[in-house]
Amino acid sequence: EADSEHPLIKATLLSKVTDCFALGKPMLSITPEGSETERICKSGYGWSAAPSNPQEIAKLLCGLVEKLPELRAAKPKPAPEYYQAE
Repeated sequence: EADSEHPLIKATLLSKVTDCFALGKPMLSITPEGSETERICKSGYGWSAAPSNPQEIAKLLCGLVEKLPELRAAKPKPAPEYYQAE
């Protein structure tokens, strides 16, 4: 996502985010601070960093590489009830 303070950018939620969210799959999102995507990541569904912060992006990527065996073995986080099939 673009690094922008525009309210429309911050309020937009891409379909791939909802797909990962519904499947309980963690995501690494490069998204503006304060965006809906960042909020979802910080609520336990992944990791996020602002596009304007390459150091944070690098730090997250290095940390994920180190945790890869653990992440592969982890069970998906259950999606909230409103995303589960009836």
